[in-house]
Amino acid sequence: MTDSQHRQPGQPPDAAGDALPGGAPESRAQPLHPGLPTGTGLGKYRILERIRTYHHAVVYKARDGMLDRLVTLKQMATDLLDDPIACGNFKREAHFLARCSFDPRFVVNVFELIEDEVGLFIVEEYVDGHWLDSLIAKRRVGPRDAPRLLRTAGAGLKLLHSLSIVHRCIDPTNILVTPSGVGKIANLSCAAHESDASRPPVITPRYAAPELLMEQGYDDRVDVYSLGMTLYEVCVGRRAFEQFIAQVAGSGPAGFGRWIDWVANPRETLPRADAVNPLVPPSLASVVERMTAKRLEDRFTSIEEAIDTLAASSNAAKSSPPARPAPPVVPRPAPVRPPTRFMPSFWQPPASVPVEARPTAPEPVAPAPTAPPLRPATQPHTVRPAAQVSPGGPATAARPASTSHVGRPADAQSTAPRPRTRRHVRATPPAARVIPRIEHVPSAPEAHESYKKRYPRMLKSAFVAALIIAVATYGGKWAWQSYFHGSIRSPARIVFTLAEDAYRAGQLEEARARFRELSNMKLTQPSDVALQRAAGGWLDLIEAYRALDRSDYEAVQLRLASAREQGVESFRIQEVQTRMWDKKDNERMVTEGMEALAREDFAAAERAFAAYEERAGKGGADSESLRETLESAKRDYRYRQSLKDARRSLLRDDFAAALGSLGQAEAIRISSETRDLRKEIIDAKNRFEWILTGDEALMSRDFSRAVSSYERASESAPSAEVEAKLKSARAHLFLEQAKHAIAAGDVLASEDLLRNSLYNADTEEARRQMERYAPAFEAARLVKSGDAAMLAGKFDEAEQVYRSALPQLPESARKDVQDKILQARRGQAMDRGDKAFLRGDMTAALLAYREAQRIKNGPDVEEKISRIQAQIP
Repeated sequence: MTDSQHRQPGQPPDAAGDALPGGAPESRAQPLHPGLPTGTGLGKYRILERIRTYHHAVVYKARDGMLDRLVTLKQMATDLLDDPIACGNFKREAHFLARCSFDPRFVVNVFELIEDEVGLFIVEEYVDGHWLDSLIAKRRVGPRDAPRLLRTAGAGLKLLHSLSIVHRCIDPTNILVTPSGVGKIANLSCAAHESDASRPPVITPRYAAPELLMEQGYDDRVDVYSLGMTLYEVCVGRRAFEQFIAQVAGSGPAGFGRWIDWVANPRETLPRADAVNPLVPPSLASVVERMTAKRLEDRFTSIEEAIDTLAASSNAAKSSPPARPAPPVVPRPAPVRPPTRFMPSFWQPPASVPVEARPTAPEPVAPAPTAPPLRPATQPHTVRPAAQVSPGGPATAARPASTSHVGRPADAQSTAPRPRTRRHVRATPPAARVIPRIEHVPSAPEAHESYKKRYPRMLKSAFVAALIIAVATYGGKWAWQSYFHGSIRSPARIVFTLAEDAYRAGQLEEARARFRELSNMKLTQPSDVALQRAAGGWLDLIEAYRALDRSDYEAVQLRLASAREQGVESFRIQEVQTRMWDKKDNERMVTEGMEALAREDFAAAERAFAAYEERAGKGGADSESLRETLESAKRDYRYRQSLKDARRSLLRDDFAAALGSLGQAEAIRISSETRDLRKEIIDAKNRFEWILTGDEALMSRDFSRAVSSYERASESAPSAEVEAKLKSARAHLFLEQAKHAIAAGDVLASEDLLRNSLYNADTEEARRQMERYAPAFEAARLVKSGDAAMLAGKFDEAEQVYRSALPQLPESARKDVQDKILQARRGQAMDRGDKAFLRGDMTAALLAYREAQRIKNGPDVEEKISRIQAQIP
């Protein structure tokens, strides 16, 4: 953990707090737990500072005194210690982290779980880094960091998913970024087993997948969606992300509901990341787009597929050859005076003079002579060496006619070829020799002899001229067609070639982008326009592949028909159709296998999947995933069957067999269902043992222990049987207590106990006791009225009542009544003595006091007798 951020795990990055732009609060609580002060010791750990607060815990930075290292202590909130579910979830978080501890590179490692009198603590590793939420807020991460975050944080999710653990709360506040840029998954407080469909304790709506937010069935693809939303925020930035949420949710208390409506609508999607931020590579934007797809069939099936797709796109971009530059558009040279014929741009110097030997710097164009000769042998011209033309550079270079080989610079004589000349319309005759003027006319034989000498040279010159004209004619025609009717060097042809290469390499997205680029070009040449029309057919073919991936077969047929109309080769269309038929067959076999799994007919499922595996190479088949589905279905079947066996054994009170079957289910999967069933079995076992203890106590007439055992059994699980046994035990207990009360002389208490016994169970023995002691109960009530008369000083009346009740009382109560009669007689004597003393009849008073003394002596009587004796002489 790090101390750089103290924000709550569900708190959005904005400073306004835990709310969407519409004012709707996030569906997670944010309590402020008091925590422990700095310097508090917990065993070998010493708290240094408080760094973070979760919805259920407080996180501290601490030091391990024995190993001298920094650790993170996560203390469970003290107000949740009495909640068994919260305690179980806290321990389960530690168990999940412990299962991932064999590879702590991308998931925070756990060291131990501590149960102390202060509370529950999880000791985790201390990560020296920052929360991704803080880095996004400070704009310290961007699109260039997203691929590394996907690889590392995705590797952490891959580890969790391989252990059938779903995080369910992936957002920037639960991803730690180390200084080297590695993302580590933290805070598994909301994690659960893949088969556990319970709702997480907290949810962050802006990152939660639609199926999780709407409480539908989900799997580990909810983490793919949440990580995709996190990467989307990394790519486009916090501000753009919040602006989009504000645009969707609006303002006011209904904002949260509008966000839910947007999430639930599969037709409304996030803007592509590269459309919001041009710095985002298209390959990364495509991966994020598929990760955040609302429909499960459009989303990546696993985080591993997302990582591999991005890696494949990056490798393809690195390995693909660079695009060939477009050939330069060479302008036609301006006409040079005097006018000459058009010289095609493809014309090259003779093979004997290498083109590469020409200097790169063009020579200046000499001005045309003002008074050319009537029949010049050579004229200024322009040489176009095709191999030396550079884009944006000069396209022509002229050399004056008077330039001779001797007059060139030294370097040009050795490197530059001799320039060719343009001719007049007529064939250019060979250069005439300058003949000195003859002063006299030669004779005829001499002239004839001169003609014979010149004829071979004239014939040779004519042949060369004809050859030049033929080459120029056909070369010009070829150059005209190449220039005005497109060539392999035209931009459209280059883009079309690159798109074809990408299609053959299986890079359909790149090919689709290239063909779209060609379709959007503004072209006028017929050959380029034909390529543009052909690009439309290729696009239909690629869209057919995309529709095939979505299993939209109707769209596949429509796209193929359009591609056929636009001239796509039939074998390519047949290839897509064959793949579509194979995929349909595969889906049929998959459907048969899944139906067999639903019927729990694993033999039929095995046959269907075996046939599927034989066709694994066709139609995009994924036999491994189906094999995993089959194995998962078998595990689910064994899991359910073990639970059924455990419940049947529980109904038979065979607790050992029930626990054994439950153990087999827990070996496959530990869930809330297994935990509840284990508690139910243990409670039933304890209840059964308490009932047996009560029965044994009842048989041995230990009614007090029987009542206690039955009461504990009834508290565990009330039932009519246990309630009847409890009432019977209570009736016998009250009957025994009534007998003891009779023996002790407490007749009225015995009556109450007998009535309680009859209330719990109408037993014959209790009725007999009630009938037997009914007169005694009446006599006991008379004794009680006599006690009232005694208190009122009516000793005569009390004596009469006591004497009338005495015969009906049991022997255990008679002695007490006899004592009360003596007390009544003594009271009468004391009363007579007091009255005589007041009259002054000391003798009568003395006699009365002595009678009271005989009945029961006491200090009061002796005092009065002594006073009277002192007064009598």
